Amino acid sequence: MDTIKLPSKPEIVPLTEDEKEWMLTIYDLRRKDLFFGGCLRSLVSVIILVPVTMYCLSKVVAIAETLVVHNTQFDFSNPFDYPVLILIVTILVWIISCWWTYYAWALPFKTDAFSGVKERKPFGVVSKTYYPITDQYFVRLNGIDKDYEISREQFNSCEEGGFLVLDQAIKTGYIFCENDHAKTRSFDIRRGDFGWFDYKV
Repeated sequence: MDTIKLPSKPEIVPLTEDEKEWMLTIYDLRRKDLFFGGCLRSLVSVIILVPVTMYCLSKVVAIAETLVVHNTQFDFSNPFDYPVLILIVTILVWIISCWWTYYAWALPFKTDAFSGVKERKPFGVVSKTYYPITDQYFVRLNGIDKDYEISREQFNSCEEGGFLVLDQAIKTGYIFCENDHAKTRSFDIRRGDFGWFDYKV
């Protein structure tokens, strides 16, 4: 498929108060999911994986010591003789994984909200779809495997193979559309439902 040629560079414009609140809502949503889901899941995984990994590593070290180093003061042939070491490594791995997930997955939305600006830029339109039963208009943008809901005016102003100007958050790349929707493994929320979180059972 040919790449759609876009007409201009992005324009920096202010975020609306509604958009700022929505960015902070997504941040809070992801932060909650990180705690209730990611951190607890990663803790269980780390508790299981770290001892297994250390045990396998000890076998490798034992073989290496047999082949290369015959005299050593630190016998690591059985890592379970060092519970404090295992505990420290487990906690460190857990903290690092949780911090990195928060930094990469949640914090950028807060950064976008407090930056106070967004990009207004053209996107190539690959396809357009109208659903008469629900009276909703969707477009699929070039290079993005997702349908975005837009207004009727936006739908009528663009053509397939042409372009559509939309607003996008700078740090996260989040595209603002009609009836914005955000979900994670544990939570599901639509724009306008600020402060309410539907927990998915």
